[in-house]
This record gives sequence, C-alpha cells and structure tokens, in this order.
Amino acid sequence: AVFAMKTSPNGRCRVISTGASGTTYNLPLTWVGGSNTCRCGPLNISHAMPSMDNLRYEISPNGEQWYSAPRQVMLFEKPKFTGVTPELAALHTPRWITILGVGFPRSLGLKISVEMPPGYARQALRVNSTSLRFRSPVSRIARNLSIFVSFGDSPSLDTGLTISLLEPPSILNITPPAMTVGDPDGADARRPVAIFGSNFRASDLCVFKSASMSTVRVVPLFEYIGPGQVKCKVPSAAASDVDMPPRLEAAVDNCIIYRSLKLQIEALQDQLNNIKLSRMMTEKGRFLPGCPGSFCQDNMTDQISSSLRNWFLSDQMPYNGSDFPGSSGPRIIPEFPNLSASNGSSQAGSSVEDNLALQMQTLIYQAATAMVECGAQSPEPLRAEPLGGFLLAAVWSPLLAGTVPATLGIEA
Repeated sequence: AVFAMKTSPNGRCRVISTGASGTTYNLPLTWVGGSNTCRCGPLNISHAMPSMDNLRYEISPNGEQWYSAPRQVMLFEKPKFTGVTPELAALHTPRWITILGVGFPRSLGLKISVEMPPGYARQALRVNSTSLRFRSPVSRIARNLSIFVSFGDSPSLDTGLTISLLEPPSILNITPPAMTVGDPDGADARRPVAIFGSNFRASDLCVFKSASMSTVRVVPLFEYIGPGQVKCKVPSAAASDVDMPPRLEAAVDNCIIYRSLKLQIEALQDQLNNIKLSRMMTEKGRFLPGCPGSFCQDNMTDQISSSLRNWFLSDQMPYNGSDFPGSSGPRIIPEFPNLSASNGSSQAGSSVEDNLALQMQTLIYQAATAMVECGAQSPEPLRAEPLGGFLLAAVWSPLLAGTVPATLGIEA
C-alpha cells in the first residue's frame, strides 16, 4: 500500500473533524523525497472548522481506498503572548520565568517547549490558559535571549519577548574591616561601610550574617555610588560576636605518650648497656684467655654493639609484666662474672646501673598503662568551631534572584 501510494499520481488525503459536524476536507497528498514522510494539505483560511475537536487524518493512493493515521491531531487557536516576568536572571542561578498571554492550549500530556536561540531550550509548565512557567538557562556570558514557544510538535511561535542573563553582584573588599559592637544607638548611629566589587545595581540590598543571628539580615543600600561601589550600614551585632569562644583543650592522646615513653626507655637502655660494656672492657685480660690483646677487645666491642641496637623488636608483642611493653623481652647485656671484686670502679658502676634500672622500670610501668589506654581511646570527633568575631557580608540583587539567600557561602 505504501509503495502504491508513493508511485500513484492520484494520492489524496482527507481531514475529518471528530466533532458532531463531521466536517471533511479532501486535500492533495505529497511525499517528501524518497522518505516515508508525506504531507497532507495545506490547510488555509478557507478550510474552516466548526469546533475545536480533534482532527482525524486518512490517506489514499487512488481516492477510493482509505487508510487511517494512527493518531489524531489536536486543534487550537493561535495563542497571544502579552509579557514575561521577571525579565532578568543571573548567569549561573536558574530562576522561574513566567510567560503571560491568552489562549494557551490545554491537553493531557501536551509537551510545551521554550526555545531561546542560540541553542537554549527548556520544557515549560502550563499554569493555566494565561501563563506558562520555565526555568531560565545557565550561560557563561551575559546576553539577551528571544523566546519562542512550541505546543506539542507544532512550529515554534515567536512571542516577541526577551529575557536578559546578567552577572550577579560580587564583593572584592570592604572597608573599614573592623568596628565596635554593642552601640546603644543602634545601627543608624554607625558609619556606613564601603563595599567594593562589581555588577552592583541601585536596587540591590546588603545581606549580613553573624553567630548571634538566626537568619540573615537584609539592609537596603545606604548609598549607590556606581557598579563598582556601594555603601551599607551594618546592623547591630551582639557583643558576644566579637568574643572568640575559648578553644577547648585537646584531650590527652595516650598514643603520643606511649611513643614518647618508648623513646625514653630505649635511651635509658642504651645508656645502661654502654655502662656495662665499659665495665666489661676494664676487666684486663679477662675476656678471652689467649686472645692477643686489643684485637679481641675491638672485635668483641663490634659484636656486642651490633646487638645493642636490636634489643627492641616490635611494638605488637604482648606485655608480660617484667618486659618492656611491645617487646619480646628485655634486651640487656647479661652480667659477666665479676673477676676483680676488688676493683672499686665495678662497685661504683653497679650503683649507677641500679639507678638507671629503677628509672627504666618506672617508665616501663607508665608505658604499659599508656599502651592499654591508647588501644581503648577512640578518635576525637571533629568539632565545628562556632562562628564569631566577624560578620559575613554579601550583596543580593532582587532583580536577579527571587528569594533572599538562606545562608551565605564562600562568596560572602
């Protein structure tokens, strides 16, 4: 049938109203190139319809056999567009734009598109027969955009309306940077602060926020000097806003204490080992009988010293009372037999060794306690420092944004 209609010179189509009148118009049928798309019509002012009921289409290769199109066509009057509000929007912050007019069609599932050359498009919502709403687009540069509206798949209609996308206000500096608080005369007695930046407008407002303010404070401009400078009077602030809250003392970190005690114990152990090594070296000829003098002493010194630095193995080993916590046992040079009991230096060395050993045992006990508490403590939660000591300030343009900002961000 499609092949026959494409090759037939007598192809026809007819448009039938689904209303009570059943008005029918017989129109020419033309094919677009070699595709499967055909055109019925055109309809013009001479093809009047008595009602706004949907239209049903039928096509025929010969005017005798008719094939119905799978979908009906909605019929509506051409709407009139009267205005758009608001006419301004910020570049990077979309806002709702309302198109006003008369006779906007109503149909369940009707797609309404708003096109704004060069290349911006938004889907619109039908509020009623006199208004449509859509979100303004986001742009990198300021520009004016013309508005076109399409209902369903109908051709776009030029509304004759435009919206402007503009840069929002931005602050570069404020002077003076500091002022007193608790003024008994209130904000009006304060001298205004000068705000320097860009894209300021005479209709802009100043917005302030501090620690004591539950919501932002909106203040009208005291003076509009130009696009790069305005003046505002700062609202009264509580005296507590300038008193920075005391910093909380950090909790004791037992893991740091444990690591510090390990270093102290290791230093004492090295000191004690060096004393023992020195005492053993003073025992003349007692090391290895028959060993030729200094060779034996030097060689033995190297062997013993190489083992002293490895007395602590790992801080993951269990602690068993007498050993240093985190090791497999004390790494102390064993006592050699005292072969010269009459040597006074030996007795003096024993007293020093006893004092060092006593200090080390005390540190070992403290380290054992710190190690247990280190394993039990939980990471300290991050605390948000309260805001105080300053006001956050921003310039808000009601022409570009519909609502006052609830919070002030990093641009303030």
